Amino acid sequence: MELLPPLTTLGGLLQVLIFSAAIYTLLSFLRSTRGTGMVRGLGVAFLGLGFTLWLLATLLDLAEVLRVFDVIAEVAVIVLAILFHPELRRGITRLGDHEVLGRFLRRDRSAVIEEITSAAVSMAKARVGALIAIERRAPLETYVERAVPIGATVTRDLLEAIFHPGNRLHDGAVVIRADRVEAAACILPLTENQDLGKTVGTRHRAALGLSEETDAVVVVVSEETGAISLCQEGRMERRVAKDALEGMLTRALAGADAVEPEEEPASFGTRVAAWLRARPGEKLIALAVGLGIYAGAWRSGRTVVEHDLELRVRASQEGRQLAMGQVVLMTPEALNASLLDAEGRPQARAAAKVRISGPRELLASLGSGLAGRVELTASGTGNRDLEPSEVRWVGIGEADAEALDVTWVGEAPRLELRAYETLTIDLGPDLVPTLDTSALDAWELDEPRIVFLPSAVRVRAPRGMEAAAVRAALGFRGLALPAQRNDQWRQQPRWSGSLRLTDEARAEGLDLLEPVSLLVPVTLRAQELEPLSLEVAVVSLDPAGAASALAWEPPSGTVTLSVRLAGVSTGEDALDTSILLGVRSALQEQARAFVDVGGLAVETRDVAVQVQVPELRSLLSRIPGALEALGDQGAEVLETRVEPRTVRLVPLAESSQDERQE
Repeated sequence: MELLPPLTTLGGLLQVLIFSAAIYTLLSFLRSTRGTGMVRGLGVAFLGLGFTLWLLATLLDLAEVLRVFDVIAEVAVIVLAILFHPELRRGITRLGDHEVLGRFLRRDRSAVIEEITSAAVSMAKARVGALIAIERRAPLETYVERAVPIGATVTRDLLEAIFHPGNRLHDGAVVIRADRVEAAACILPLTENQDLGKTVGTRHRAALGLSEETDAVVVVVSEETGAISLCQEGRMERRVAKDALEGMLTRALAGADAVEPEEEPASFGTRVAAWLRARPGEKLIALAVGLGIYAGAWRSGRTVVEHDLELRVRASQEGRQLAMGQVVLMTPEALNASLLDAEGRPQARAAAKVRISGPRELLASLGSGLAGRVELTASGTGNRDLEPSEVRWVGIGEADAEALDVTWVGEAPRLELRAYETLTIDLGPDLVPTLDTSALDAWELDEPRIVFLPSAVRVRAPRGMEAAAVRAALGFRGLALPAQRNDQWRQQPRWSGSLRLTDEARAEGLDLLEPVSLLVPVTLRAQELEPLSLEVAVVSLDPAGAASALAWEPPSGTVTLSVRLAGVSTGEDALDTSILLGVRSALQEQARAFVDVGGLAVETRDVAVQVQVPELRSLLSRIPGALEALGDQGAEVLETRVEPRTVRLVPLAESSQDERQE
């Protein structure tokens, strides 16, 4: 960060001169006040201790000390206003009475003069002593502070009431400021003029003493003789005629003094040289303090922040959404950029830290986050450092960016830029790794149906690189069945994966320009239950010939029922086993094997065996959790097969005849 603000511009020099002129004016104003010692003390403390300590802290970058100075600077104006409250108030009052402003802001004091004259004439007739001091440019605050405050408009009755002999305020003087009686019972300094006669009383000596020290106009009414006197600029006009008092006061307060002999005006150069020779110490102090104020204000208006950033390389064709804390390097299609690590290896991303110094208001508008974008062009290749000036910070316009000082903390990020071209690579099964089918359980792989979405991929590769080498860098890796197979997976069971590049390929600068997905469908493999042994019943499905079933002997022996289930795999071994056992148990209870003898002639023959089994979902409903686990995918396919397929039937008549023959 710069130690001091630049002073090479006219604006900077003008601001220093404005501050210095304000300090010099303040020193000139306080020179004759009781605050002079305090001003000198503050000046020595500021220059000898404060400014030196601030300069040292800035050189050594002592952040905590500088932060304390910033806090002090924020309250310094309030502290000075409190310390110099009386002097500032007097200064504001004197500003209105200044001779330059008085030409434009001259107050009409005729009404005040008329009231003072009437009161003085009335008290002179009654021989009531009075001492009235009328303030002009020099403040009379020193005498007002120790008196009784009045703060009322000047009137004849008020003045006569104050100086009435029975009033406790009649001793001392009345101070009139503008058109108000500021205070009464004021103690004025006595003159040390030895030429005055012994007959001049204390009231007249006090009036003359005040006129010697200030530019006030003082009216005195003698208690013994009733004579009116007027004191101004150390001179006393005694026994002023009552009808002349008003005119004399008007001239005195309007600045119409006696005309002095005109002197030949000095040249401009002479006046400037005289001004420079007068009080050079105060001018040097004012210049130093003004420079310090300007430097402090410039520094307090600036701040330094540091941000941790993630640098990422992104193709220009990709989305431009930025996240806080990121600086994205946008590369055109014909250029590939990599960030080199400490060992010089290309990386797609890296970490960096940036330090920003600038106006406090501008940095505050950025909030706590920072993001930026770098638009790289294909005009040059090779290795180079990334310059902070290349970053277009989000939320900072070009005009504001000139007011910021941006530097990297530590080494600058190193870029590797290479020219590239785009190749289109067709996808095929050779890019698919050997799949582990051991976890398929009730499923089997349907390899001929491998699907690539899309069927080709665009790859950005270094210019001149062979397509075969690019293809060798591609591959689908990490393919596996999901651990939890939900309803959606059971509806369309498949392996899925994304085309990826090896780390070595990325290090060589290869980049996929579009995502590619791989789908490897799998089909359901039926599961066969343990065979069931069923007895064969003789039935007649023809209601009209139901009695014909009684004409046959029940078949001897049993048949074997084989059952295969499809679509009942949940992916959980315990539940799948429970389903298989439950279905077999239900079939053993509910399955029936029979032969239909309705309409058959009474003769010996072989008849086909038929089986009757319940609906699969009714079987699954008997097994806790089966339907919920399978959902809508619970298959309706229940494959059955019976062995032997036919049985030999013997009519009852033949059976009885054989028994009789035996």
